[in-house]
Amino acid sequence: ILYQIAIKLSKNASNGLKIILYSIIGIYVGMLLISWIAPPLANFILSFDKEGKYALSKEEKINGYSVCSALLIGITLAILGLFNDVVNLSLIGLIFIIAVIPLNKLSHDEETPYIKLNWLPLSILLVGLLAIIFMILGGENYTVSITLLTAYFFGTALLSWSGVFKR
Repeated sequence: ILYQIAIKLSKNASNGLKIILYSIIGIYVGMLLISWIAPPLANFILSFDKEGKYALSKEEKINGYSVCSALLIGITLAILGLFNDVVNLSLIGLIFIIAVIPLNKLSHDEETPYIKLNWLPLSILLVGLLAIIFMILGGENYTVSITLLTAYFFGTALLSWSGVFKR
């Protein structure tokens, strides 16, 4: 609610108030991102500790490695794309960054063993991979890649809210 109020107030606010409101918005978005990244990042760091690695299950280690790898690859590609003015490279980087959400959902469902992968996150990751392939192919395939990219973003948003409706 505070986020929506800050967005609406920032449209007609003075410069000093805009800074405060944009700070509130930034903190909110930052906390949201950290909630997706923090557990696998902690698992990744803990897996390199000489005693901490024994506290993690195989699933937690795999999750930490996959999420941190996707994040590192995504940030690297997005920055390279921005500095070299290559939009497709930036979009591919964004796909990898957003893949953190479905990767988190693959093995963190405590009720489902790791071998029984959830079909929704897996299919979202497949759509993201297909979007990357069609983006690389280019030409006439660009329309297909944009359609797949839209489906990927929509599917990821749906997945991030899917836990709310399980109760």
